[in-house]
Amino acid sequence: MRILWGPRSFLPRPVRVASRVHYLSKRVAGGGSARAMPADEHLEEPGGPASPLSRLVAVVIDIVLIPFSLFIGFVIWWLLVLGRGQTPGKQIVGIRAVGGDGEPAPWVIMLLRDPVKIALHGIFLGLLADGILLILDEGEHRSAIDRLFETRVIRAN
Repeated sequence: MRILWGPRSFLPRPVRVASRVHYLSKRVAGGGSARAMPADEHLEEPGGPASPLSRLVAVVIDIVLIPFSLFIGFVIWWLLVLGRGQTPGKQIVGIRAVGGDGEPAPWVIMLLRDPVKIALHGIFLGLLADGILLILDEGEHRSAIDRLFETRVIRAN
């Protein structure tokens, strides 16, 4: 599944795309045939590195969900998706953390990874340095936490 931005929503919505070429639906005025149009750059293959923007959106969603779920709801949701290498925000955005073998990061690694990330990002300088590293690493988009725990964040299938 690829993530397309909805016209009336600030959150991404999953949309199935069969190939790298999208076809317009028969909504073309006058009943004309659908025309081929190349895929946008923001539509990347599942399993590839997650963009810094999608990672940022996932963190913001996590931060917003904590008070709205009265913390305990967030913790329960977090524990349920932890084994898939996700947080609630990552699940909503459609990304996950995986180990070097491409399998979801083990439960124990995720249990340690997120609190360490929160502690390091609690220091503004750590958040700034991590963001700079994430943006400069064009190939994998790996942050300092990813390097520390030997994980990477990818788009979920």
